Amino acid sequence: MPGIIGGLWRQPNFSYQGKFYKAKDVTIVPRPLQKPAPPIFMAAALSPESFVAAGQKGHSIMLAPFTQSRGMLKENVQLYKETLSQSGHSPDGVEIVAGYHTYVDETPELACGKWQSHYLRYMNFVGSLINPAEEYTSQQYESWRRSGEALKHVSWEMMYPNQVLCGDPAQCVERIGLLQEEFGVTHFWVYMDLGGLDQRELRRSMERFATQVIPQFSGK
Repeated sequence: MPGIIGGLWRQPNFSYQGKFYKAKDVTIVPRPLQKPAPPIFMAAALSPESFVAAGQKGHSIMLAPFTQSRGMLKENVQLYKETLSQSGHSPDGVEIVAGYHTYVDETPELACGKWQSHYLRYMNFVGSLINPAEEYTSQQYESWRRSGEALKHVSWEMMYPNQVLCGDPAQCVERIGLLQEEFGVTHFWVYMDLGGLDQRELRRSMERFATQVIPQFSGK
């Protein structure tokens, strides 16, 4: 594990001289319990380059499956796994994390009716936070810039049903199972509290996920 963080985790007195940073005889406390070091997860959301970078370093990845089509995501995950092998890392030694903005109700119709407006408001707001194009001086941020523009104009028809997880518990189980099968996802997260939704409804959604979805994957 190259770099400053990896060196600090592994060596009690660490020195480093790089292009942008340098350190001399640095020790961190408390020291990590995991040996040889804690796992590192890299975000791999849009650009193929991010999947390649994670694979070259042998890091686990965090996916954002709502940012691209299932076909493109499958290609990028395959690129990541191929890069792992080419760089001397075992695909069995990494984790793949993914998740969606999520709302769970008794029926898909109820879920969509209660959650749609809150989801769209949230996504449009997030898009407005990404700085204008003139703020980006590197081509590396082009995918990020484009995502901000897309979020400002996102519609429900563009995102539902494939880019969100909004429906009944059975749909959640099916979608998570698909992520396991197609992409090798090992951990799954949900983001439910987007603001605006009645807290009682939000809590019911969380309870449905906890009691009717999670048990279907316990121990797998």
